[in-house]
Amino acid sequence: MKPEDALKLTFGSKIYSTIHDEWATVVKIDTKRAKPVLIAFEDGGEMWMLWDELKEGPGKIPEGPYPDNNPKTALGVSKVPMHLIPPIVEGHLAMAWKNGAAKYGPYNWRHEKISSSVYYAAAKRHMNAWWDGEELAADSNVHHLGHAMACLGMILDGMSVNKLNDDRPPAGAFPQFLEDNNE
Repeated sequence: MKPEDALKLTFGSKIYSTIHDEWATVVKIDTKRAKPVLIAFEDGGEMWMLWDELKEGPGKIPEGPYPDNNPKTALGVSKVPMHLIPPIVEGHLAMAWKNGAAKYGPYNWRHEKISSSVYYAAAKRHMNAWWDGEELAADSNVHHLGHAMACLGMILDGMSVNKLNDDRPPAGAFPQFLEDNNE
């Protein structure tokens, strides 16, 4: 693909990675970068690519391998890929939300605003406890990673229903630090 052809690319465009021999989705285009196109693969991986490592896909729907010619298949593959969430992940998340519902009531964060700092800090505590070798939270017997996902899920859901007090500090330079120091 030539740089001038990239003007046709937009967020969500399907492209083909000649390096990986698979379809991907355009996530970001930054012409100031040496590798200007960020693509995401179906497995969740992302990679910055060069123009000549890509070629344009046939519209929004990648070609097979689909075992049928059902029009629903072509439409279905363009929807949010819920099938990519492993059931065990949903199970741990459900157990954490069950525990929270028993303590505070189900969907309590949709009734009153919640503060992002409280749930960010709780998610970090659960992640750190897990990282330091503890699998289950002592007070609930629920996996720490399930609790961490629940905390982050509450932030996302609170945002989506306008019940989040976004008390993050002013933006810092960490995203730029990562971009400058990651390949």
